Amino acid sequence: MKTSSYFVVLIVLFTGCTTTIRTDNTAQKYETTESKKIEVYSNDKIGREYEILGEVSNSSWAGDPQFKIKPISDKNADATVNQLKKAAAKLGADAIINLRLGYQDAYENFTTITSNGTAIKFKN
Repeated sequence: MKTSSYFVVLIVLFTGCTTTIRTDNTAQKYETTESKKIEVYSNDKIGREYEILGEVSNSSWAGDPQFKIKPISDKNADATVNQLKKAAAKLGADAIINLRLGYQDAYENFTTITSNGTAIKFKN
């Protein structure tokens, strides 16, 4: 059992530890925005009108430093949100609303960190 456990871990390490998904819900195409300037909100009550561009989602691993996977920390959450911002920037977004972060034990000493939200463009 231990041998197969390490085999699974090795497969995960060599196939990548982060996945980002974005869906484009609009026919209008916008120029890519700068991800560092994208605002992030935990709900949709932001006091401004906006257009929904699409959903963005990210999943990454945190876990045992023995396998060179960073232990879970606030930095992991920041990193997954930064990946969301990069995906939203490709849609031309100004902000992400309805941000959700989740942590789930994936396998022994590993945790999956997920984040998702809605990419939006502010109306003038």
